[in-house]
Amino acid sequence: IPPPKESAPKGPWPQKCPPFLVAVCGYLRSMINLNIEPQKVLQCFVFDLCIWFRQEHALQQLMHYHVLMDSPEICGRLFAVVTRPRCEWTIQSCLDMSKRVGAFAVSGAILIHLKQYVDVIPCWRTNGVTNFPVSFLLERIDRDRSRGLCSEETWEYILEDLRMWISDAKASEGFAGDPGRRLGAPDVSGCGQW
Repeated sequence: IPPPKESAPKGPWPQKCPPFLVAVCGYLRSMINLNIEPQKVLQCFVFDLCIWFRQEHALQQLMHYHVLMDSPEICGRLFAVVTRPRCEWTIQSCLDMSKRVGAFAVSGAILIHLKQYVDVIPCWRTNGVTNFPVSFLLERIDRDRSRGLCSEETWEYILEDLRMWISDAKASEGFAGDPGRRLGAPDVSGCGQW
C-alpha cells in the first residue's frame, strides 16, 4: 500500500475509508460485541492504520466511543499526532487520556506545547513526575522570553516554583521511612545556566 503523497490536496485523503481499514475496524468491533477486550497491539495497529491512511476523523470516532481504549501506548501515539494539521482535537483527548492512565509527563509536555508554562511545575510536582528533564521546560520558556512571548514575571514565578519544589523535596528526605510523605525531586540536570 503506497503511503499518501505529500502533494495531496488539503482535504481528507482518501475520501473513502480504505477497505483494509474497514475490515480491521469490523474485526475490532466484533471482538468488542463479543465482550472480548482487544489486545493493545491490535488497538495500536488500528490507530497506526488511521494515521497512515489519513483517517483522522475515523480515529477521532474510535477514540470518542472508546473502541480504542485508554493505555499508555495509545496515549504516546496520540501525543505524537498532536502537532499534525487537522488534528487539533487530539490535544484535549491526549491531555485527558494522559491523566486517566497516569502519564503525567505527557500532560506536562502538552502543557509546554500549549505554552501554559505556569501549570507545568504544579502538574509534575503534584503527580510525582521526577524523570522529565526540567531543562526542556526552561529552554522553551527562555526561548519564548527572548522573543517577547513570555513575561519576566512568568519566568520568575516558574523559577520560584521550581526552587520551592527542590527545597520541599530536600526537606522531605527525612521521611525516608514513610514513602507517602516523601516528595521526589525534579530532574534539574542541565539547568545550571538558570
